[in-house]
Amino acid sequence: MSSTDLSGLRERIRDLREGLGWSQRELARRSGLSASTVRRIEDGTLDPLIATLDRVAKALGVEGSYRISGASHASLVID
Repeated sequence: MSSTDLSGLRERIRDLREGLGWSQRELARRSGLSASTVRRIEDGTLDPLIATLDRVAKALGVEGSYRISGASHASLVID
């Protein structure tokens, strides 16, 4: 993924998380990640592995190709 793709991905993760009314700590708890990992993904200081993005997507309740893609309903595309 390019840095542009990751920037959009970070924004979609943040938007989905905030749309659910969750803190970064809550997303971390639900995804099994540390709060610092979620913070670093969102602020751009960590380029996450696909497995990490998959955990975030599942926690946010998005699936498949919509996963963080920006489609018409929540997605984080990890294809």
